[in-house]
Amino acid sequence: MTSHSEPDVRLVASDSPDFVVLASRLDAELEERYPGLAEDAPRASKDLEAIVAYTGETPVGCGALCELESGVGEVTRMFVAPEARRRGVARLVLAALEARARASGYSAVRLGTGVRQPEALALYESRGYRRIPLFGEYQGADLCVCYEKTLA
Repeated sequence: MTSHSEPDVRLVASDSPDFVVLASRLDAELEERYPGLAEDAPRASKDLEAIVAYTGETPVGCGALCELESGVGEVTRMFVAPEARRRGVARLVLAALEARARASGYSAVRLGTGVRQPEALALYESRGYRRIPLFGEYQGADLCVCYEKTLA
């Protein structure tokens, strides 16, 4: 992967092999960062709108969007392969998910991440997300941080 090749972000099926492989890599990384807790992480469902970022034909990042409640989407399954990090892939995936959320009529998106993921915390805060109380499956989880962004 060259440092100046711009990733191509594509909407894919949530059961797409590229999305499934990247989501599995996310699960493995979460298990390393949160031993014994990752099995409680949300899993892909049929209701996800999945995005995969490619450099050439190599999948290098992913994310997904699902409806959380009326008018509110949830960004989930965000992951960038270690070899593609610090190249803007996560920002591109997040922007594509926000665009999908707007197109779906959502006025806001929420997400949950973990305290042992400082790069994720920095990304979301730099993109205008604000911390909110833990919601849904994140409630009561000491190692989680939740965010929300109002969509214009």
